[in-house]
Amino acid sequence: MHPILLKIGYIKVYSYGLMVALGFLLAVFLSERDAKKQNIPPNLIMDLSIIIILFGLLGARIFYAINNLQYYLDNPKEIFMLAHGGLIFYGGALSSLLAAYVFLSIKKVSFLKIADILMPYIVLAHSIGRIGCFLNGCCWGKPTSLWWKVTYPGTTIAVHPTQIYESILLLALFVFLKTLRKKSVFTGQVFLSWAIFYGLIRFLIEFLRGDNRLFFAGLTLSQIVSAVLFFIGILFYFYNKKFGLKKNDGA
Repeated sequence: MHPILLKIGYIKVYSYGLMVALGFLLAVFLSERDAKKQNIPPNLIMDLSIIIILFGLLGARIFYAINNLQYYLDNPKEIFMLAHGGLIFYGGALSSLLAAYVFLSIKKVSFLKIADILMPYIVLAHSIGRIGCFLNGCCWGKPTSLWWKVTYPGTTIAVHPTQIYESILLLALFVFLKTLRKKSVFTGQVFLSWAIFYGLIRFLIEFLRGDNRLFFAGLTLSQIVSAVLFFIGILFYFYNKKFGLKKNDGA
């Protein structure tokens, strides 16, 4: 693995931090471009993007620290070392979604309308970030003998490259959501489709993850959250499909 891609003197470029940053910048650029086409001020997307990344990182780190509380009590300085990895996606997703909803409510802008614009590119950024996980050596899989197995430095056990599995599936989801957005018939269709399909993707990937502890009924915490996300996504998808604002109604 390559947790450090480049080192110049005391300056280190961490693969995880670099991939997260690249994904974020690409998502902001593409979201602003699409927002302009719908007469949404670019500064609104920029302000929202800053809120999403700040609250997303904060929530993801807090959830990870809680999940590994003893380690951070013993190594308190490590909690600030984001470039080393150590983020729980669902923690970041929850905190950033709540912050985005509050911000857009204050601005009196439809949350679902903006979410439909941003979500495909957030998925793309997530896919790029998972490559950073692979290079960093975190979020590893269970032991396997398949020919595409990977063995991390300092270990002798070959495992599933679950980071790459998820990255590929997220890339496919990005393509699907981009295509769906052009054909969507009600506001929130893209966002709720993400909730359904990502919930399913993450639930299945967790069966191959080797770094997450079982939480309840033989499932990990991420699987439980994924199941909740999946069913809530389905519930609101069909509710909005029947009662929500249709695209030809001005959404």
